[in-house]
Amino acid sequence: MSRERFVVHLPVLAADLDGARRLARVMGRALGFLADVDRLGTTVSAEDAQCVRHWVWCDRLLGGGRRCALPADHDGGCGPRGAGRSGSFDGSPRHNGRPVDGCGGHRT
Repeated sequence: MSRERFVVHLPVLAADLDGARRLARVMGRALGFLADVDRLGTTVSAEDAQCVRHWVWCDRLLGGGRRCALPADHDGGCGPRGAGRSGSFDGSPRHNGRPVDGCGGHRT
């Protein structure tokens, strides 16, 4: 049986975007043991601007098709620290820390 990708929207309260990103990282790590969760694909958005998503994790490619598992906009070099299962299911590019237009059914 083939399976499709879905996005689960879970509203949370945070003081600001950085706080929402921190919470999303914690939630991603907590769910990292689940094989069907692409935690490095996590984005956050303001409730009233859900079309503008902000990446939580870095998007830089490492060797072997893996992606950097450090927070978006991190200092220093990239690495797999804390990666667990990393990568994009569909291989689409990610945009390191920059907002992504999430409306229109495609990633920009």
